[in-house]
Amino acid sequence: MMNDLNVAKRMARMMKPLMATEIKAAACGSAQHLCASTGLVTAVLALFSYASSGNDAMTRAYAAAAAVMILLRGFLAYGEQLFNHDMAFTVLRDIRMRAFDAMRELAPTAMRGKGRGNLVSVLMQDIELLEIFYAHTLSPMVIAAITALIESAVIATLSPWLAIAALVLYAVIDAIIPLALAPLAQGPSMQARDMQGEAHSLILESVDGRSTLDFFEALGATESRLDAATRRLTHACAVSRRAIERNAEISRTAALAAIGAFGILSYALASRGVIATGAAAAAFAGFVASLPAFVSVSRLGTYIQPTFAAARRIFAILDEKPTVPDNENGELIDDFHEAVMTDVSFAYTPDAPVLRAANMTVVSGRVIAISGPNGAGKSTLIDMLMRFRDCDDGRISFNGIPIRRIRTSALRSVETLASQDTYIFSSSLRDNIAVANRQASSERIQEACETADLGDVVARWPDGLDHVLQENGRELSDGEKQRIAIARVLASGARLVLFDEPTSNMDALLEGRIMHALIEKQNGRTYVIVSHRKAILQYCDEIYTLTGAGLSRQTFGPDDDIRHG
Repeated sequence: MMNDLNVAKRMARMMKPLMATEIKAAACGSAQHLCASTGLVTAVLALFSYASSGNDAMTRAYAAAAAVMILLRGFLAYGEQLFNHDMAFTVLRDIRMRAFDAMRELAPTAMRGKGRGNLVSVLMQDIELLEIFYAHTLSPMVIAAITALIESAVIATLSPWLAIAALVLYAVIDAIIPLALAPLAQGPSMQARDMQGEAHSLILESVDGRSTLDFFEALGATESRLDAATRRLTHACAVSRRAIERNAEISRTAALAAIGAFGILSYALASRGVIATGAAAAAFAGFVASLPAFVSVSRLGTYIQPTFAAARRIFAILDEKPTVPDNENGELIDDFHEAVMTDVSFAYTPDAPVLRAANMTVVSGRVIAISGPNGAGKSTLIDMLMRFRDCDDGRISFNGIPIRRIRTSALRSVETLASQDTYIFSSSLRDNIAVANRQASSERIQEACETADLGDVVARWPDGLDHVLQENGRELSDGEKQRIAIARVLASGARLVLFDEPTSNMDALLEGRIMHALIEKQNGRTYVIVSHRKAILQYCDEIYTLTGAGLSRQTFGPDDDIRHG
């Protein structure tokens, strides 16, 4: 696991383009702390001057300086917060965009199994936690260093011994204590973030699948899982909170001890005549006034741990490599003619191969079915045709070109996939259908709706295709979502269409209507259909069956074509 120093360095590098803003924040912060301590020192000197000389010019000068310092402090404090948060939220915006881009590159294969709730937790809560680092950590550390040097120099004019003591106490509060306490909160904070991601994933999964759970009377078991996850999260948060509170108490105690130690030393020097009483009091006042700049930093070693835990989770996504990196400079194709798999083998683990020397040819204009039991490798085969995965052995080619040499954007322009999981965006029905082709004409969208038998869905709402769907299509059935997925791939304009269980949530009558429409309006497209349903096979020119022994092929000729029953 990346240590705290490396995490901090990496986070700091992300704000490099905004260094000018950070310098302004640090300058304002340093100036406002100096104004605070200088104001207190001059106020103390004004009191001693008044006590000894009355309301003379020196007393009035000290009092005026104190008033000016106090007023300036307010403006400078505002400037520090303004520049800090301007920089922080700009960096958070950039990090969020980088995280979205990383997830896009990792999808779909590298994102499987991570849990939607966990990813949402990373994108929203974890990134928001970084605000503590960017707005409340970097400039306070710089401010503390500058304040230490200047305050020690000022105190040195009153007493070199007190200046040395101040530097030592500043170092203890600002460096030694935070470094010593940080490891005590690191593990609990990381565990709390992970437990929160797990709980969010379970909650989203349960909400999205509530109707299914209710149907199978599985709500009780799901509630037990949620209860267990909540208990784990509560325990992890409690452990993290106790570690943070314990460390904060140690920091507060150390600050009070520093004040006491400096006060005793000041009194001792003044009582022995080494330093004037007024000077000792002024030095003590300046030290006390400067401490807020250091106490806030001393607590960072503890309070920053949840932020570092969040950063580690973000960096884990940013650093993860795509299962198959995009080919951005490969060969171009602008149509689909043929896809050939030759002796293709693939395994997720070396001792459990999924495909063994599989051979398949997909010719333009054909309808091909892929069948087989669960776990036989049907979806994996589709992933390789989409180049979500690369084969371990063998060769896959499109239009005679090895698939690895084809530019990814060009490959995806001629093929598309209707997967088993259909996500519905909180946008209009029209936009949901045109998600793969924003330039799709109204005629193409209408034809896609007709082929996917979406007429009843469109007619359900007065605004038809312009109706804005709820989050993930909560008002739609699973079968209606699948029909939207079919309309999407048809509206995309791709010539090779891959279907992964396209009608699994439809009854036989609806399935028959849609399959008949797909064949009738094929218009030269090529269909590759993964399905368990035997009724779909009657619409196919060829059937490839995946079993433990490999991939077998059955072809129907003109005399025994069963495509239409």
